[in-house]
Amino acid sequence: MFSLLNLSDLQKENLTIKSFYLMNYENFNMPMHKHDYIEIMYVSKGKCTVTLAAENGTREAALTPQQFIIINTDIFHSLHVQTSATIMNIELKLTAAPMPSCLSFAEMKAGSPSLAQFAQEFKEFAVFEDIANVNRIMRQIYAEDLKSDKQDTLLVTQSLINILFVYIARCKDIPLFSSGNAHYNKALRYINKHICDPITIQEIADHINISKAHLSRLFRDHAGETVFQYINRTKVERAKKMILNTDLPLIDIAITMGYQSRQSFFLSFKKETGISPQEYRQTVQKRSFTVYHGIYQHHFDTPSGGGLK
Repeated sequence: MFSLLNLSDLQKENLTIKSFYLMNYENFNMPMHKHDYIEIMYVSKGKCTVTLAAENGTREAALTPQQFIIINTDIFHSLHVQTSATIMNIELKLTAAPMPSCLSFAEMKAGSPSLAQFAQEFKEFAVFEDIANVNRIMRQIYAEDLKSDKQDTLLVTQSLINILFVYIARCKDIPLFSSGNAHYNKALRYINKHICDPITIQEIADHINISKAHLSRLFRDHAGETVFQYINRTKVERAKKMILNTDLPLIDIAITMGYQSRQSFFLSFKKETGISPQEYRQTVQKRSFTVYHGIYQHHFDTPSGGGLK
């Protein structure tokens, strides 16, 4: 009999690959099942629906490209692809101890507040939009796993898996679905679907057929913030992603995200990040980081230039 894996309880253990595959599905239905490993399904192309039998009842998560679901052990779930979809799937099991020179999951949590918080909050499952290049790390893991010299790549693979969870934790700022209150989940889905529109709190409350006061309580209890704060934070996170991954002028990003003026975009962005959009773009023009004492190095460039015009 399986039981939920509590990531916060991990000490010397690490998560390691059980299997990893990239599949193209056509009109596919996988029946309800569960297993004793954590599963991550990342949609690269197309659409799919994952149905989950969680503690609070049956849930359905409709996934589109650049969205992914992480499912804990012992959770019954099924997969339905009505037309076609390309899905990366990684299954992770516990390993007794990390390799020499490789940080354990617990040590990673100690150095990453966002990962520690994610480990504490993750219970049954969660669905996210990829705002942190989770896709890139998953593909690197996949490439390493395909290499024939396993001994040479084992340390790199294990390190990448730990990095993967740090990146997943970064995506938790924009959750699309969780195993919490049904009304709260419905509100999250509506907000994320209409995040580029000038939505109102009343509109959200009407959509899920509850009062504004009830909606406000849900966000206070589940998100620790007001509905307006959540909407604004989500808009800014999406804007940050566009600044990182495109060379669009900032005024175009502001318009795309549904801001009524460049001033409102400027003020909202600075309130959330402490710096202006221009300053943010300048700080991310070139970044590099090295982890695990040089075992894994990654460098990337982001677009420079642009400004509010």
